[in-house]
Order: sequence, then C-alpha cells, then structure tokens
Amino acid sequence: MNWAALSAVGEIIGAITVLVTLAYLAVQIRQNTRAVQSSATDSSINRISVLRQSLAENAELASLYLKGGNDPQQLDELEALRYRMLLHS
Repeated sequence: MNWAALSAVGEIIGAITVLVTLAYLAVQIRQNTRAVQSSATDSSINRISVLRQSLAENAELASLYLKGGNDPQQLDELEALRYRMLLHS
C-alpha cells in the first residue's frame, strides 16, 4: 500500500468517526431536552401544590382568592395587591 491509499483510508475512517460522533451528540441533546422538560413540569406541579396547600391552610388567603376570582372590582387596594401577588406566585 502506498501513502496515498493509506491517506484515503484514514480520511474515510475520520469521516465515519465524525458522523458517529454527531449521531451520538444528537441522541444526548434529545435526552437532555427531555430531562429539562420533565424537570420544568415537575417544578410547576410542585409550585401549584404549594399554592393549593396555602389556600387550604389559610382561610383568609382562600377568602381573598375567591373574592378576587369572583369579582376583582370588590377588592380594595391592599387586597388587590395581595391577590396579584398570590396569582404571580
């Protein structure tokens, strides 16, 4: 075998290696994306659970939530602020 043939074989092996590496990276990125999405969903569910627990444990907060949900115009300035903060949390 001469040097040109060895060089050609080396280039083919290098090209195949690059393709395999790119395929591996694509799989890893897809798995990472799924993990991040799962984590974000879990975080959202936990935040909603905390809010529901707060409403269940605090009658004043639950009353404010109902009052603001039924007719926000009935809320005074402080209640409106607390209601907005509750919704944003």
